Amino acid sequence: MKILVVDDSPTIRAALKGFVQRMGHTVAEAQNGEEALQLYKREQPDLVLIDVIMPVMDGYEAARRMREASPDEWVPIIFLSSKRAAPNRDHAQQAAGNFARSGLGQPGAREALPAGRADRDRQPALFRQLPADRGAPRRAQQAAAVAHSRLQQVAEALRAAGRRPADLAARYGGEEFALILPGTGLEGAVDVARAVSRAIAGLAIAHARSAVGQNLTLSLGIASLTPEKETSSEDLIHRADQALYQAKQQGRNRYVVFGGK
Repeated sequence: MKILVVDDSPTIRAALKGFVQRMGHTVAEAQNGEEALQLYKREQPDLVLIDVIMPVMDGYEAARRMREASPDEWVPIIFLSSKRAAPNRDHAQQAAGNFARSGLGQPGAREALPAGRADRDRQPALFRQLPADRGAPRRAQQAAAVAHSRLQQVAEALRAAGRRPADLAARYGGEEFALILPGTGLEGAVDVARAVSRAIAGLAIAHARSAVGQNLTLSLGIASLTPEKETSSEDLIHRADQALYQAKQQGRNRYVVFGGK
C-alpha cells in the first residue's frame, strides 16, 4: 500500500514514516497541503494521513481539492491533530466525505499525532523508544489477546505521561513505542521516563516469560536534540536507538540517556 503522509513537522513526518514502513508500506511525504495535492495527483496513494493545521494550505482544504481532483476514486483520508486542536468532524466530513476519519485509532498512537513543532520553535525535541521487555507470547489467540492487552496498558501509561498538549505517544512498531516531547530538556525527559517506569511497575502486569522478573518492564532510550541546519529528525531517532540498545545491554528495566547517564 502506498500512503501519503502530510505534516509540516519534519520530526512528526519521520516518526510516521518509520511507523508506516515498519508495517510494510511505502511512503510519499509532503510538508503542506499544496505539496500534498500535487503528490496526490502524481502518486495516486491508497491512503492519506494529513495534519489539519499547516502553512500554505491546511488539511481540510487539501482534502477537499483531492476529492475534486478524483471524484470517482474514494481514497481514505485520515486527519491528524493534537489534543489542543482536535479535528473537527463536521469539517472533516465536508472536506473529504464519508471516508474521512479523525485519529489513527491504534494503541498509544495518534489521538494526538501531530504534536511537536520543534523545527519551527527551535526548542529541544526529545524522542524515546520504549519496548516492552522480552516480548509477549504469540502461540495462540488467547496469548495474542493477552499480549494486546499488555500493550494497550503500556500505551495508556505513555499517553498519561504526556504533560503538554503537544506531547506525542505513538506505537512505533511491534512492541516498541515512542514518546516525543517538544520543548522538553533532558532533565524533564528523565522525570517523564521515571514516571512511566513507576506507572508500569504499579500496574504489575504479569509476564511469566520475562527475563527480568515476573512482571512486564520497560527499557527506555532517551535522546534530546535542538534542531539546527546540520541535524535532522533521523539523527534524533538514531540517538534514541543507541540509548535503547545500551539500556537492553545493561540488563533491561532501566533508562539510558544518549551520551550521558
